[in-house]
Amino acid sequence: MVELKKGKGSHAKVSVGGAFTFIPDRDIDPKTEGKIRKTLGL
Repeated sequence: MVELKKGKGSHAKVSVGGAFTFIPDRDIDPKTEGKIRKTLGL
């Protein structure tokens, strides 16, 4: 689930199951993508 109103500034909250993280509203590099996937358990 993506919640655009839950993040600060241009960030959005992304949740998968019980895990969640905040992602920026811009292009992300592969290293950041890996960190996001790890946090979400993907």
